[in-house]
Amino acid sequence: MKRIWSLAILVFGVALSAFLLVACGGSKVDDSAALAAHRWKAVIVTGMSAANGQPLTAAFEGGTVTGSTGINQYRGIYETRLGNGISIKIGPMTRAAGTPEAMKLEEAYTTALGQAASYRVDASKLTLLDSSGTELVIYGVYKPAALTGAQWMCTMYNNGRGAFQSVATSSTITASFGDDGKMSGRGGVNEYNTTYTTSGNTISIAPPVATRLAGPQDLMDQEGAYFAAIANASTYVIEGSNLTLRAADGAALAGYVAK
Repeated sequence: MKRIWSLAILVFGVALSAFLLVACGGSKVDDSAALAAHRWKAVIVTGMSAANGQPLTAAFEGGTVTGSTGINQYRGIYETRLGNGISIKIGPMTRAAGTPEAMKLEEAYTTALGQAASYRVDASKLTLLDSSGTELVIYGVYKPAALTGAQWMCTMYNNGRGAFQSVATSSTITASFGDDGKMSGRGGVNEYNTTYTTSGNTISIAPPVATRLAGPQDLMDQEGAYFAAIANASTYVIEGSNLTLRAADGAALAGYVAK
């Protein structure tokens, strides 16, 4: 009888320890390597579809999270804990505006990131959850287009006066990046050629050499501003079918969409 009682106490102790381990979040699961293994694209944000429009993305690496809200680029910090706990704090963001629907999705996305308390991840899917276990953001693996091999149509450019504005509808500005380090395209009036180098997401573009056709003054001014903008590029970001060239201070210089 004494032996049975001792065995019962042992079993109860093991069960109690297991319960306390789970209740106190003491799981030793650590999937942080899988979290950082991919760049992620949001599919669902707080029950809303994120499949339309520009991609909402996240990349987790070494305590830094970066990505796109579909409108703006963001940067922040994150911390993971045993048991796949996570906390995310969004820092600097660009300040572009979008459609009301896109702005609503952006707000929901950034709020959800700040509310994340845990995550589930495998080779193809990442889910962020709040403290009650409710799913906040569901991601799939994100594979952006390559810089080379695409014909890029410019939709936005920095006019040199502090504004990032749309390309005139009466003109077409393009860019192609070759594997040989050569870049070419249309400036809106003239054809241009130049060279470029990349390392990681940094880029350097030499001042373009263009043909000498004349056009309407507004298009000539636009072309001049575009050439000056790309020659100041320091980094580039590809989000799905969108490419953005940025200055060293993060200012957007030219925005493209793959044709």
